[in-house]
Amino acid sequence: CLVKKKIEETNIFYDTLEFSVANDGQINSSTDIVVSSYSDEELFCLQINSSHIVQKINQSIISAQKTTNTIKYWTTLRFGFCGNISLEDEHGRSWLAQRTYLQWPIKYIGITGGYLMKTCSQKTPTWEVNGTNEQHIPLFVNKKHLVLTLISPQTFNPIFNICGSQFKLGMSNGSLISGNSSGPLVAGRKQIFLEYVIPEEISLQVKDKDGNVIHEARCQEKPKIIFVKGNRKEKFFVVQHLKETGDEESTALHLISIYTITVLIGTLSVIILTITTQLFSLTVLRVSAFSPDISQII
Repeated sequence: CLVKKKIEETNIFYDTLEFSVANDGQINSSTDIVVSSYSDEELFCLQINSSHIVQKINQSIISAQKTTNTIKYWTTLRFGFCGNISLEDEHGRSWLAQRTYLQWPIKYIGITGGYLMKTCSQKTPTWEVNGTNEQHIPLFVNKKHLVLTLISPQTFNPIFNICGSQFKLGMSNGSLISGNSSGPLVAGRKQIFLEYVIPEEISLQVKDKDGNVIHEARCQEKPKIIFVKGNRKEKFFVVQHLKETGDEESTALHLISIYTITVLIGTLSVIILTITTQLFSLTVLRVSAFSPDISQII
């Protein structure tokens, strides 16, 4: 369920590719699906925006249709490429008025534009936050409030930015608070709730699981995106829950396991390198100790 900027497939042994996409909120933004042949001489492109779906082969338009199907919130699409090109949503509705036939074997499929993730049955898009690189998390789901779970196997310091209002989320006396005086979040899972202030819905409150307000951001209009980053060399995950489900625990454990294994492998590599260096040094010392003094022999 990791959210990516690009989905790429090269070892293709199937005839359909299912993925989920959310619009990034930009005017005239589009999602592009590119398919290339083994010779790289044939190139098919499918462009999807808010008003049209365009099909191209080698940059030449072969079909352009107006469409009422739009990508909003998280939309699951199934792209078929065995023979006739097809595109269907999760309700089985076809998005293409004309199906293009590809006569060549496919080497590569690339998808770009918007927020992308492969099939995620848990409906939990997950962002990986690395250090001070900001992640953009959309809020344009059709809900009054959103649930975010922050996951890390180590202590971490998430920094949020909502409508220009930046705050650090931390802990004090076992409770979630905001502010520079707070301590880091302990390893594990922490859940926060983002709730629009009714009726204007131009302010967004950040609450803990008990409903206590941690931070309130006042905006000029209804906020549609938040920014999240960490401190240098920190790595953690932000999970957005689109439905009530019991799968959050397995998602959290899976992410923590992957990260923990990665850290352990890195640590083990350093230990092995250190031991190897020490053994080499001991070998050199032993050789030096048993080597005859050349000056005495002469």
